[in-house]
Amino acid sequence: MNKIEFENMNAMSDIVETMSDGNELAEDICRQIIRKSCANACDCYGQQIFSVLDRLHIYGKRVVILWRDVCGEDAICMMALLRAYQLHLTGITEGKINDSIDYGAYIDKTMVREVMRKELS
Repeated sequence: MNKIEFENMNAMSDIVETMSDGNELAEDICRQIIRKSCANACDCYGQQIFSVLDRLHIYGKRVVILWRDVCGEDAICMMALLRAYQLHLTGITEGKINDSIDYGAYIDKTMVREVMRKELS
């Protein structure tokens, strides 16, 4: 069951609080996603990114692991990975993302970025 009900959230700060699950580093990462998603897109798609995280049940410590261990502390890489999943690109599946978080399974981030660059251009 998802934790975020966008229609009941008053502000992005409510979403950040829910996604971070009390983890301060996860909260910082979520705020970074908001800043970078608004700076790197025609319109702010941070809400879409949080929707994907919510759908995949990635909260708190798992947000940190995705950002730090899977994406090398790169918020843009994390957003590209989640967007690639959302758009069904590059073979990124829920299982691959969860395995990368839970077991350290490898995801080719360079390939994800290239596909996303082509998709967005």
